[in-house]
Amino acid sequence: MSQGPVTLLQQGSQSIEDALLELNPDAVLVTDATARIVHWSPGASQVFGHAAADVVGRHFVDVLIPPDRARQVEQAFPGTRGQADARVDTLALRADGSLIHVDFLTRALDGAAEGRVMWIGRDVTQPRLKQAARHLEARFGELLESTPDGMLLVSETGHIVIANGHAERMFGYEPGELQGMLVDALVPQRVRHQHVGRRTGYFQQPRVRAMGAGAELLGRRKSGEEFPVEVSLSPLRTDDGLVVISAVRNVSDRINAARRFRALLEAAPDAIVITDAKGRIVLANSQTDALFGYSREELVGQRVEILLPERLRGSHVAHREGYAAHPKFRDMGAGLELFARHKDGREFPVEVSLSPISTEEGMLTSAAIRDITERKAVQRKLQEQNVELARASEAKTNFLAGMSHELRTPLNAIIGFTGTLLMRLPGPLNDEQEKQLKTVQWAGHHLLALINDLLDLTRIESGETHLELADVDCCEVANEAGTQVRNQAEAKGLRLELHLPKSPIVIRSDRRALAQLLMNLLANAVKYTDQGQVRLRLRRVAQTLRFEVRDTGIGIRREDRDRLFKAFSRLERGNEKRQGTGLGLYLCGRLAALLGGRIEVESEVGAGSTFTLILPGT
Repeated sequence: MSQGPVTLLQQGSQSIEDALLELNPDAVLVTDATARIVHWSPGASQVFGHAAADVVGRHFVDVLIPPDRARQVEQAFPGTRGQADARVDTLALRADGSLIHVDFLTRALDGAAEGRVMWIGRDVTQPRLKQAARHLEARFGELLESTPDGMLLVSETGHIVIANGHAERMFGYEPGELQGMLVDALVPQRVRHQHVGRRTGYFQQPRVRAMGAGAELLGRRKSGEEFPVEVSLSPLRTDDGLVVISAVRNVSDRINAARRFRALLEAAPDAIVITDAKGRIVLANSQTDALFGYSREELVGQRVEILLPERLRGSHVAHREGYAAHPKFRDMGAGLELFARHKDGREFPVEVSLSPISTEEGMLTSAAIRDITERKAVQRKLQEQNVELARASEAKTNFLAGMSHELRTPLNAIIGFTGTLLMRLPGPLNDEQEKQLKTVQWAGHHLLALINDLLDLTRIESGETHLELADVDCCEVANEAGTQVRNQAEAKGLRLELHLPKSPIVIRSDRRALAQLLMNLLANAVKYTDQGQVRLRLRRVAQTLRFEVRDTGIGIRREDRDRLFKAFSRLERGNEKRQGTGLGLYLCGRLAALLGGRIEVESEVGAGSTFTLILPGT
């Protein structure tokens, strides 16, 4: 800086002094013995942002010097006339509250009023930043570029000294464009004023502040787009002054994921409560509010035991700690009788599923809670109805069994006497008498078959059918079934063919049940076949035995097949009537299931049907 202005002022050349004050780009100001400003140049207005009218008469330190630097500057005030020039390097305040580095040249004025001092100040912020950038780049450049976060080194003036590539890309700036900018440009315009105050306060009391320390922060890109960030701060003292290392992380993905997670929580039909390892509630959805009567503000931070009846809270702590030690998914309704407690004190039954959630803050537990009060009421009602139904079913079974036995005795007598009359043992019969007796005999056999089927049905449905397992020769049983049905087939002019292996096939089964199954299937085939043949084939396929009963009968329509194995279901066409109770195939299906097998059906209308009994082959 030139000492010319001081010399000219000493010479008293007012006009030259005024010209120099107007033209000098540096800040030129004069203070009196009380350090109050008496002259303020246009350059000073340019450097510090104050108009002369706003500062003349005010104390130099109050206008320009930050409080933490006041003592340092006051000690540098020239004290006597003729004292040698002095330099003061300090941070200075601008009118807008921002800080700049200023290098002051001071000198007590001769020939002026006692105690007047001239100050010539130059803004050296940018040169200082460049100098600091060179030093810090040499020390930390490679390290800063290797970090995954955006790294900003910020000076006490709030200017960015160094920004790594991650920070430049994050905020949308070209390489080197951030250097020298105020860091406040990287926050939204609406919060910059508050940010300046917080930044200034931080430099006055610098300390390490970890990433994500409670504050919700937003960054602002060059384009004006805002995005959520986390910022950690660490002070670093260097030869160039105090610098703050700021690590900036874009948490948009995390915030969006958190929003989606919250949306899912709110969309869940159940109450969701998330607790930390100590059982404190950290999150709850709106369904929790509705279920328990607490607001979320009341729940967050409370122990989860607040949602349990008081008598269960002590034991629940042990269960909770045990789960925390060995966390795993536990499905809803996993065999436990659980109760919850509403804010008003009433208790209600619940189901709870538990899921561990691993987070950066540690293991959390998500509990989905469902009120099952209505379900319990329905279950109780169903249990009561089941008891009534069981009683009614038992009464029906007893009635059918009793009535069946009562009816069989006179029916057998009727059938026996009818047979005797038809044999003409008591005497001769005319044609009409024989016709009427045969009708009575047919009706008696039909009714007896119905009664026998009803007895079988009641035994199966009441669980009174007990299998007597033994080694059974399937070929022998098939032969016996064929013998029983052969007369019926021959009476209709049908061929009955048995295709059986030459060697015995022995399985572990109930002989009587198997014989009844085969006779029913063969009799059913004969009933619905008017010409052609009925064939029984036995063969082994893989680990199963297949008894295939094929006929050349009328066949079964596709829409009728679902009715085949239903009780009292008969498939008839038009006026066609065939003897039967509608229980034969239903009983066959039940018996097959008791033997561990099943029945499959293939059929074509007009071409016949194949009923296949499939049993385990051992």
